[in-house]
Amino acid sequence: MAVSALCNDAKIVQKEQGLFERVGEPTEAALCILVEKLSGGTATSHCTVVSASATVDSIRGSCERLATLEFDRERKSMSVIVTSPTGNRLFVKGAPNLLLDRCTKVKLHSGEVVKLMGELRRNIKTQITTLAHRPLWCLALACK
Repeated sequence: MAVSALCNDAKIVQKEQGLFERVGEPTEAALCILVEKLSGGTATSHCTVVSASATVDSIRGSCERLATLEFDRERKSMSVIVTSPTGNRLFVKGAPNLLLDRCTKVKLHSGEVVKLMGELRRNIKTQITTLAHRPLWCLALACK
């Protein structure tokens, strides 16, 4: 969730009558919504506007962004370096086929982190290729 929250600048805010609005790029706003849904987050008050990004705000508040490498069409990724209670971390979002080539480990559904090699790497590449042939936006998230 940290990659989705920290590797973008979007926000979801509640306007009047329970309507929500994105502030920022649509893909980045979708990542904020993903974080909130995965966390079971709820809206909290901030001044006169209610934030629908409570978990995102909390994650962003716990880290200081030290550097940003904005999205680039050639690199096809965005990176941020943040300082957190566990030390400096690099977070990257970008094109799955390019990011996968730079990864050495993967986090499974169970939360277990394993080496990314052999059959597992091939299976992920197959899934990326399958998604690339469908009209879906596919994005990879990585950290170091």
